[in-house]
Amino acid sequence: SSTGGASGGSVDDFERSTRELFLATRRDLVRDLLEVPEVLRIRVTNDAVTFVDDLQGLRTYPSSNKLQKYQLGAAQFQARAYWDGAEFHKEIESTANFRMSEVYRVSDTGTQLFVTIRIGDPRKGEKLVGLNRVYDRVAGR
Repeated sequence: SSTGGASGGSVDDFERSTRELFLATRRDLVRDLLEVPEVLRIRVTNDAVTFVDDLQGLRTYPSSNKLQKYQLGAAQFQARAYWDGAEFHKEIESTANFRMSEVYRVSDTGTQLFVTIRIGDPRKGEKLVGLNRVYDRVAGR
């Protein structure tokens, strides 16, 4: 193993510390992005979709398909959003090649919102993992 300079640490220690920091940062990002809001309010305009959660966290995603920077809790990420027919798509990326996609679609009856979330980048050989959420429309909110 190679040794470092005056600090006495080794390259292996540095690599291990860097890897641990990377994994902790990725865990925090996934936790913050996958937190399930009890209530989710959505405003749709011609140019953007705004999400407001039950803790009054507000994020607006322009539907221009251009990459924008965001902060959610301690997590920093970039996202692009666009419409594909009646589906709203968000593509999220962050450090260390983290990729996540979200697709929002309203049910035919207009009473539910289906959200499909996938994490991973199949172009890089990663297996996609994910979950699906269903939100019920609450009248008067």
